[in-house]
Amino acid sequence: MRKIQIIGLALVAAFAVSAIAAASAFAAPEWLINGAAVTASTSVETKGSLNLTDTETALGSVTVKCEGTLDGSVGPTGTDEITEVLNTAGVAIKLGGTALLCTSSQCSGTPEVWPENLPWKTQLELVGTVIRDHIFTSTGGAPGYTSLCTIILPIEDTCTGLTSSLIENMPTESPPDVLGIFNAESEHGSCTQGKSTSGVITGEGLITTLNGLALAVSGE
Repeated sequence: MRKIQIIGLALVAAFAVSAIAAASAFAAPEWLINGAAVTASTSVETKGSLNLTDTETALGSVTVKCEGTLDGSVGPTGTDEITEVLNTAGVAIKLGGTALLCTSSQCSGTPEVWPENLPWKTQLELVGTVIRDHIFTSTGGAPGYTSLCTIILPIEDTCTGLTSSLIENMPTESPPDVLGIFNAESEHGSCTQGKSTSGVITGEGLITTLNGLALAVSGE
């Protein structure tokens, strides 16, 4: 009888350890600064380039490439926010005002881009074995952009929709930072020139703190 009890206790202990391991494996990812979980909103910026494509315009697939900076913050429990888009000169881009000047082999002249529905709220999420940063808005509509590209005539195209980027730690950087990558798993947007799934974003950007502290995500 005692042997059965010992075996029973061993099984209970094993299940407890398994439960703790499972809970740790599926713990919600968080932003870290200098190795500690972020407890208050902290300013960050993302510098990089994105390819903005509408695959279903009347003239076929059209892509514009834009470089710039996304200003925002990271916060507790994996939350973050994008509040402003800046061009490479540091000038804020606003709908109806200064445009982000981009490039395209399909547009004549210089295509222009403006962000839609800022600020964009975002949330880290563990998807399988990787971390993705989901971009959405709580007010004002879905995140997105409006582009103006001249192909014989000016073509205005607005693409919006919830999307996400792959998040990877970059420990070899100094200070360490985080890379956000829009890839094949990023959700497609709905475009006025195309259709509900024709807005495709690819590209990447480095996310860094403004105070020079090391940035990372947990759970990777």
